[in-house]
Amino acid sequence: DWQHLRRVRALVEAVRPGLVSDHAGFCRVLRHQQPMHAHAQLPIPFTALGLDVLAAQVDATQQTLGRQILVENLGAYLCWDEDDLPEPEFLNTLAARTGCGLLVDLNHLVVNALNRGQDEDAAIAAGVAWLERIDAAAVGQYHLAGHARLDGVVIDDHGGPVGEPVWALYREALGRIGARPTLIEWDQTLPGVAALTAEVARA
Repeated sequence: DWQHLRRVRALVEAVRPGLVSDHAGFCRVLRHQQPMHAHAQLPIPFTALGLDVLAAQVDATQQTLGRQILVENLGAYLCWDEDDLPEPEFLNTLAARTGCGLLVDLNHLVVNALNRGQDEDAAIAAGVAWLERIDAAAVGQYHLAGHARLDGVVIDDHGGPVGEPVWALYREALGRIGARPTLIEWDQTLPGVAALTAEVARA
């Protein structure tokens, strides 16, 4: 959506943020030449074709904005039967091909593992294995957040304190990848400032 991208460019030029990022996902498709919106982030297929499509979008975005962006791993509630590339390899190749950086959302790693039926210990182990495979030189930021369990699904709701499995992965990331700018996402059911600053102090 070139009109939307031009608006983003105007915002970036006005605000001059330190980092600009977006998710490795999509939220709309064309159906009968009309956009159809999902109103939620949907995962890109981890395939060679999915990589080609996303790389072209990243290239167009970076050229339009005149700067590098970071691409964030997605908290996904479904996956594609066609997936044949591990997510870290997919993202590493994207970064190498386009020059983008990577934003590692550690809560997404935990949520995805829990939704695959793993317990918290197994989710941490899966997250550590993911971190071992990601290109540390491409990582430009971490996100930490809370999540909620609702009717058999774990939701990345940013509605509470950072969970202990996420803190465990953060410690692993700091040891394996190194310190990076870190954002704690708490978007709803906000507590007082003291609770928020305690999360920052812990990070």
